[in-house]
Amino acid sequence: CRIILIMTLFDDRPCCKMDAVSASVMISLTGKLNKSEMASFFAGRNLEDATVSVSGAIVAQDTIVCSGNIFTHFAPGVVISVFQDEGKPPALCNLLVLESIDKVQEAVDLLSCQFGGNQISFSPFADLEPVDQTSPAMFAILRISNSDRTGTQPLVFTTNKSRPGENVTVISSPFGVLCPSVFRNSICSGSITNYVNDMFALIDTRYLPGTEGGTVINADGLCVGLISLPLYLRLDSQLVVLPSMIPSRSILQFLLKYDVLPGYIDNIIADSSMPSLYEASIRSLVCVYYQSSWASAIILHRSGFLLTSGHLFANCRNSVPGTLLVQARLQSHNYLGNPFDSCNVDWVPATVVRLFSGSWDIALLKIQCMRPVHGITEGVNVGNFSLKPGQPVSVLGFGLFRPPISKIPSPSLALMPTVTSGTLCKVVCLAGRGPVLLQSSAIVQQGCSGGMLLDRKTGKLIGLITSNLKHYCPVSRQTSIIPNMNFSIPIRIVCSLIDYINSRDNSILEELDETCESIGKIWSLRGDNPTPHAKL
Repeated sequence: CRIILIMTLFDDRPCCKMDAVSASVMISLTGKLNKSEMASFFAGRNLEDATVSVSGAIVAQDTIVCSGNIFTHFAPGVVISVFQDEGKPPALCNLLVLESIDKVQEAVDLLSCQFGGNQISFSPFADLEPVDQTSPAMFAILRISNSDRTGTQPLVFTTNKSRPGENVTVISSPFGVLCPSVFRNSICSGSITNYVNDMFALIDTRYLPGTEGGTVINADGLCVGLISLPLYLRLDSQLVVLPSMIPSRSILQFLLKYDVLPGYIDNIIADSSMPSLYEASIRSLVCVYYQSSWASAIILHRSGFLLTSGHLFANCRNSVPGTLLVQARLQSHNYLGNPFDSCNVDWVPATVVRLFSGSWDIALLKIQCMRPVHGITEGVNVGNFSLKPGQPVSVLGFGLFRPPISKIPSPSLALMPTVTSGTLCKVVCLAGRGPVLLQSSAIVQQGCSGGMLLDRKTGKLIGLITSNLKHYCPVSRQTSIIPNMNFSIPIRIVCSLIDYINSRDNSILEELDETCESIGKIWSLRGDNPTPHAKL
């Protein structure tokens, strides 16, 4: 699918990151806040004369676009100011448009409908106030009323869709109203995580109050979207916060609706295919469902062998493998020869070939389909690579969003795997065995087990995601998940299973199913030495 948006370039001036920083601004609002939990969160007890701030960007001469949700919390008569340059006083602004972007709201509604309105919200106080008071689709257009700034170039947009896994830079003003000289136009890095209906995206970056409306730019310094309200996802007792982004094409449609013509628009053909670095890997990743639980699974071979985490079947260790029936979710791009397209979804039955009970938390599955599928041997770079702590990594998996089992799912709800980024923090080795455990800082959430750990620079598959760390607090007697400390099985185990599929040598399976006390201690986090206990 290729989309061409024809626009006129007002200038062929090359753009850079500093141009985007110059076009980014901080907006402050001063006035009476309507009483609500969100208002108290922003301004504390002083609701009569409160000042809060959001981020925004100059998109045309004296015209700004910014996140609009905070405007709905103020009573009429709010004073709007924009901070543009260091050392200069803020300029007053007028509110021209405050509106929810239709296509963005449709994508948000689809997400809420599919995964449950009680699970997803865009406010930490969703249980205490109406849901319709907070929407990531709400944006505002402002006009600077007394600007003497003539040299600032507007933000440069690109209509190209940033792919999941792509590195981005975020320019925003978190807590900006506290001290603009310290917080205005702070820069941090991140990456695109996933899309919903191409009009709403999740982004792996820092989120703090005031970040909403922040500019998201790619490696070329072009704007690919604006930060919006974070998504709050409730899973059991955990509250997961996911920053969100409104893609540039949604913002452009909003601006053009009101005849706001951005000064510069990068005029490039937008291709919806994934970058070659991740495309083969995503083709070889599926979601599997057993009873009420789901996980990710790697397609090992075109004949339909899958590898996933064994703890998906934690309650069935004594069952006969062939009797455990699993559902595997295949999208059209998982089949060999198909274009990269997530629209068509099939749920196909799978059986457990082997549930390993030794040192490795793995299970070998076989799907029952008549067509060859895209195994990792069809294009994913697999091998026993050199692993070095500190190297950048990415995690691919079907995390957080429980996939609905439906014979005829809506194409717009066929979510791709989620991509998060981090660092390979530790490679644990044993003498004579090599690497036995990999620790990374990429965010791993429920459903990512069985997913891929990839070298971020080369796209090479280096491990199988198995688990993240849980922390138990004896005081509160509560357990919390630490999503950015997680563990993976090294690639050599995956390579051994590929060898088995090609040779059908059962001794390979027997060797993988052996119990090694040293490996068991490492994976149970016991180590070799007794843990010292502090004494008063």
